[in-house]
Amino acid sequence: MTIEDERRPDPTLRTKAIVERMVATYEAENYPQEAQANSTTFSWLIETGDHKYWDGRGKDRNSFTSNPNDAVRFARAEDANRVIYWLMEPLAVFLVAREHGWMPIPTPTETSDGR
Repeated sequence: MTIEDERRPDPTLRTKAIVERMVATYEAENYPQEAQANSTTFSWLIETGDHKYWDGRGKDRNSFTSNPNDAVRFARAEDANRVIYWLMEPLAVFLVAREHGWMPIPTPTETSDGR
């Protein structure tokens, strides 16, 4: 997808292009993989009042999942808020950008059972 795709009249194509660009920005600005493996990472998710998260597959109420690991992660609150107010305007009153953290998965040598 390109920036030109963001200007097309098809809202689905526009949404996909914007989200792909935001994800690419997030990945480019993030720490190297080695640093991520050993530290908690934080991202902003678009969340509903009943703890469902936007999965990026559309812009209607069916585009939300109860699993935050399947949600689109944003590097900045500003990016998540732009998606809320530009792409999902009819639902904006029910949505909020909220920061979430993901702890690293322990390796077998880090487990507490001593094995």
